[in-house]
Amino acid sequence: MAFTTQELWRLRYELGYPLVTVGALPYIDLVTIFEQVIAQYMNEGADTTSSTAVVAATTPTLVTLTLASAVGFTAQDRVYVDVDDAQEFVTVRFVTGNTIGVFLTKAHAALYPVTVDGGVARARAIFRKLDSIDAQLGSTAMQAAGIKKVDEIEFFANARTGNSSVSSDLERQRKEWRQELADTLGVTNLRAVRRSSSQHRTEVY
Repeated sequence: MAFTTQELWRLRYELGYPLVTVGALPYIDLVTIFEQVIAQYMNEGADTTSSTAVVAATTPTLVTLTLASAVGFTAQDRVYVDVDDAQEFVTVRFVTGNTIGVFLTKAHAALYPVTVDGGVARARAIFRKLDSIDAQLGSTAMQAAGIKKVDEIEFFANARTGNSSVSSDLERQRKEWRQELADTLGVTNLRAVRRSSSQHRTEVY
């Protein structure tokens, strides 16, 4: 399924583009690449749903999923099964009629989406990673802080790098995933441009 309107707004936000309607764009000298290019031409794989309930397993287990439609699914395709924390990225082992065989570990309650890998699915996977980072920044990063002095808070050093806090590591990861998102879409990451230059750049096509 192509990007929703809300997802197009999310793309704009993550990459530093103004969150204004199309009618306002001429006034800020910005071409509507998201609406006129990405929304229409972004590569996307076949998208359907499965009615097969799956129980969690301790090791990857071959499961036959019944799909609403298997059109566009072939053996060896990489597919996303389900969404959010329940999502798994697996390989199709076989296709028979409207069923596919995949190895799964997590539990899945019908109905859930099954999507062949493509640009849209990749972008949505990056959204989920960014959501995870935001959640960690909001709830767990402060656990790395300690009282150094009565009026001063210091973040403990990261065990891997030895010189950065948990929050700074998460911020670095967010920058990396935003750049990955920009590379996936083939557009400029304006957040990165603004960090490296005082000049304002706009996206054209």
